[in-house]
Amino acid sequence: MRFMKLALMAAAVAFVLPGLSVADGPVAEFPEYIPFSPDESPEGVAVDKVGNVYVSVDVPGHAELWKFTPTGEKTVLAQFPNPGRVGLAVDATGNVYMVAAGGVYVVDPEGVFAHLPGTENINYPDGLAFDQRGNLYITDFFSLSSGPDSCMDTWGMGGIYRFPKGGVSAELWLRHELLTGNCVGLLGYPAGANGIQFFRGDLYVINTDRGTIVRIPVRPDGSAGEPTVWATLQPVPESPLTQMGFPALGDGFAFDVHGNAYIAIVSLEAIVRINAHDMSQETLAFWPLAPLDTPTSIAFGTGKGGRTSIFIVNMGWAAAFGVPNPPGTGLIKMDVGIPGLPLP
Repeated sequence: MRFMKLALMAAAVAFVLPGLSVADGPVAEFPEYIPFSPDESPEGVAVDKVGNVYVSVDVPGHAELWKFTPTGEKTVLAQFPNPGRVGLAVDATGNVYMVAAGGVYVVDPEGVFAHLPGTENINYPDGLAFDQRGNLYITDFFSLSSGPDSCMDTWGMGGIYRFPKGGVSAELWLRHELLTGNCVGLLGYPAGANGIQFFRGDLYVINTDRGTIVRIPVRPDGSAGEPTVWATLQPVPESPLTQMGFPALGDGFAFDVHGNAYIAIVSLEAIVRINAHDMSQETLAFWPLAPLDTPTSIAFGTGKGGRTSIFIVNMGWAAAFGVPNPPGTGLIKMDVGIPGLPLP
C-alpha cells in the first residue's frame, strides 16, 4: 500500500507538470493530462474494447462527442445541434451511447447517430450502463411529477429507465426513495440517481445529494429487486474543500475486477476508492496535488497495458465554488494498480 501511495504522489507531480514525457521509449502512450479550453466543458467518459477514449463535451452552442485514440489523438466523432451532454457508455460492438438534449443517442463508429425511442420521456437522463445481456439502463435525477408524495409537491422521485436489447422503446424500470435527491440540493434541485454501473448481477447507482451508493439486484426475469444502501461516502480529509464545509457528493464511478468502486467526488475535487471487502474509503487523488476540477466521470482503460488506469474528466466548475486557481477542464489518466472490470 505504501508503494501505491508513493506511486500516486509521483503521478500527482507529473500532473502538475504536464510537459513531462509520459514514455521515453519509441511507443507512444496516452498522455497523463490533456487540458481543454475553458469553453469546452466535458462530463461523460467511456472507453471501448480497443482502448479508444470517448468524452461528451459542451462547446459554445452545441454538444460534441470526442474520440481519443489509445495514444491521445483527438477527433470530433459527432456533433449535436444543442448544448447538453452527460453520460456515456460503449456496447460490445463499439457503438457509443450518449445522453444529450432530447434523450439518449447511439453513435456508430463512423459518427452517425440516432435517437433511442422513449428516452425523450426521461426528465433528466444522466448515467448509462449495460448489463451482461446488453440491456441499457439510464438514470433519471427526478421525475417532475407533483402530488402529496413528491418532494415539495414539485420534484418527483429519482429513478432508472431500461432500454432492452433488441427493444423498441425505453421503459421506466424503477423509481425509489433511495434514488431521490434532496428537495433543496447543492444544484438548486434534487440531484438523485446519477452514475450507474453493473457488477455481478446487480446495478449500483450513486445518489449525489445523499452521498450514497445504492445497490439494486436485477432479478432473473429482468425486474428490479429491493434497493439498499451499499456504501455512504465519507469526508475527504485531504481536500481543502472539506475544510470549507462542502459535503462528499459523488457523480460517476467505475468498478475494478475485485468489486472496489472508484468514485469522482465532484464537490471535493477528489477521487476515492471504496474497498469491497471491508467498505473502507481511501483517497487516491485530490486537488491541488492532482489537476482535479469538478471531476464528474470515471472509466477504466481497456487497451494493452492500460487496464489498471482510470480516465477522469474535469467539468471545470471549481472556480464557481471558491477554489483558487483551479486547473480547468480536461482529461486525466491515472494508474490505480488494479485492472478494471471488463466491458460486458
